[in-house]
Amino acid sequence: SADGPSRTSGRQLACRWYGWSMGVRRAALLTAAVLAIAAPTAAAAPTLSWTLVATHPHDADAFTQGLVAHGPVLLESTGLFGESTVRRVVPATGAVLLQQALAPELFAEGLTVFKGSALQLTWMNGRVLSYSPTTLVRTSSRRYPFVGWGLTTNGRQLIVSDGTSTVRWLDPQTLRVERSVTVRDGRREIDQLNELELIDGVLWANVWPSDQIALIDPADGHVRAWLDMERLRAQLSAPGEVLNGIARYPGTAHIAVTGKWWPELFQIRPAGRIPAETRSKRIGSAPTCSVLAPRAWSFSLPSTIVRKWLPASGPAFEAKLHGP
Repeated sequence: SADGPSRTSGRQLACRWYGWSMGVRRAALLTAAVLAIAAPTAAAAPTLSWTLVATHPHDADAFTQGLVAHGPVLLESTGLFGESTVRRVVPATGAVLLQQALAPELFAEGLTVFKGSALQLTWMNGRVLSYSPTTLVRTSSRRYPFVGWGLTTNGRQLIVSDGTSTVRWLDPQTLRVERSVTVRDGRREIDQLNELELIDGVLWANVWPSDQIALIDPADGHVRAWLDMERLRAQLSAPGEVLNGIARYPGTAHIAVTGKWWPELFQIRPAGRIPAETRSKRIGSAPTCSVLAPRAWSFSLPSTIVRKWLPASGPAFEAKLHGP
């Protein structure tokens, strides 16, 4: 998937379209004014502060797509065509204890452990792979009906993202959708949801291609709070790509976070409790021209094209290339 227009240009284009003719403009403004008087607005979620607890080595060649604790180790899914793996990693040292390579045509994505099996999504391949979490021996490969991005579990269902603002709860046997929510911060949909981790009843989500983590209420999809991880970049010993990878740090109440091609993995601790409710009941506030973050869109290019990523110092831009 490749990033569409920037948020700034997207807002400008949407607002121009919104007011492309005087008649449409007047009708829309009248409707917005009536709705603003009749309905409450929703407040944006706060940004929480956090503490850096510890810094650990991480494989700088690991294009991290999924991360989950399993006993004293971390299981990690790494992506890219021809480079995708699933691996067991010592969190304190970054040492790779065991690794299983995927077929070169598979692009690995989210990872979780469910009822004794490690489950790994693939991006555009329509497969979900199962492994022994201790030996990484593959036990099955099943058809997966969505584009694969993030994956976690509540112990009963699989919880998945697909790069849009939708999060789905799937039956683990049939992969049928049992429920879904649209993730919003106030009235604004939050799309490009990537890596997921359910921690203490809160759904943590990396939002591609940013350094933001959304803390989501799984009941209705509203964002309860944000974590801004941008200052972690100053702690990197070498440039990396986007933030991606969230897990409980084994044996602690801390959270492990890392990124694609990041040479470090960090233990963090949010400051204070995550707010339970962020939606206000203010009435009659002025309408605003808000525009959603652009949805991810997919395209096909010859597999011989190898320049997949812009420099880390350039614009955040991801092009997951899928050969014909």
